[in-house]
Amino acid sequence: MNLVPVTLNEVLAARDERAARQKKLQAEFHTALISLTVVTPGEIKRTDNAKFVADIADEFIKNSFGEKLLTKVVTDKLTGYEIIYSIDLDPIAIKKITATYENSHPLGRLMDIDVIAANGVSVSRNEIGMENRLCLLCDKPSAYCTRARTHSAKQLQEKITKMIAEFRQSQ
Repeated sequence: MNLVPVTLNEVLAARDERAARQKKLQAEFHTALISLTVVTPGEIKRTDNAKFVADIADEFIKNSFGEKLLTKVVTDKLTGYEIIYSIDLDPIAIKKITATYENSHPLGRLMDIDVIAANGVSVSRNEIGMENRLCLLCDKPSAYCTRARTHSAKQLQEKITKMIAEFRQSQ
């Protein structure tokens, strides 16, 4: 795979485009959405490892929600893999299932599975009685370490590479 770095502006533009796709799907289906992305620190977002993690999460979502999934929109760009599903199910129930999976799967910490209610509001982990995610490298909340830039992209990438290698070996 050709590893191409992306700029912060490209990442921000991709986030805006994803939000627009989400609004379009909600206007069309009037349902909750599942928005799947992969945690990929650094300038290179589209990697074999990121695709591997996205495929595992996609398979879980298909197996868990099956016929409740109304549509699936896949975006594969240099800014990363994104999948948005429109789903006919209560968003709190969806979040409980997806957050439990993120917490229990060995690579779940690398999956960013957001649930958005039909009114456009994201369902938080706190709403379902779960703690916020912790950093991959320390016991602090991941949001804190991200904002404070506590760890380098290289440190995080090395940890992610190790996690995926260990998972592949266990299979």
